[in-house]
Amino acid sequence: MKLIATGNTAEVFEYEEDKVLKLFKAGYPLEQIQREFNNTVIMNKICVHTPKAFEIVEHEGRHGIVFQKNIGVDLLSEYLKNPSDEKVAAEILVNLSDIQKKFCWKKQKKEFPIKFILTGLDMELKNGKEY
Repeated sequence: MKLIATGNTAEVFEYEEDKVLKLFKAGYPLEQIQREFNNTVIMNKICVHTPKAFEIVEHEGRHGIVFQKNIGVDLLSEYLKNPSDEKVAAEILVNLSDIQKKFCWKKQKKEFPIKFILTGLDMELKNGKEY
């Protein structure tokens, strides 16, 4: 597998033609991996444009998530290159606003704080309901 990116908790590899494998570092809690997978599945169900999560796998003693491969620009990385670039900052806000609108107006028909998306989708915050 070809390494695409490295982060604090995982490495991302090309997996299949249209998929990638986010392979977590050895010892990373399986419970956290399952939570990320479940949160991504929920985001997919509420019509948010996020890479589809297919499955949790084990590879060489490490756990990972198989995701749909998306090609595009990572807005956070672009913003961090030049934080004073107002165009990039505005683009990030527009995308976050789009996420909020798709969730609120298509599924809930009520106000929904963007902070919920940014702090990691703990679905129990919404009256124990799953979306």
